[in-house]
Amino acid sequence: MAPSGLIAILAGWFTTEVGRQPWVVYGIQRTRDAVSAHGEMHMSISLLIFLVVYSSVFGVGYAYMLKLIRKGTPEVHHGN
Repeated sequence: MAPSGLIAILAGWFTTEVGRQPWVVYGIQRTRDAVSAHGEMHMSISLLIFLVVYSSVFGVGYAYMLKLIRKGTPEVHHGN
């Protein structure tokens, strides 16, 4: 289930883009009507938040993996 969040995000994006693209290509809808109504500032803030959150998640995961690598595998005593 680990990649389910990413799959959901990509599925939503594909649905949005595939749903609107044919109308623009065939001249039924204007390009300016197909673009998002959000301004440049809103999109920039959204991108910045996205980068900060994903960089934080990646950084914490990376640090955790390094900690596990440094710790090494547990020693097993066989009681001989």
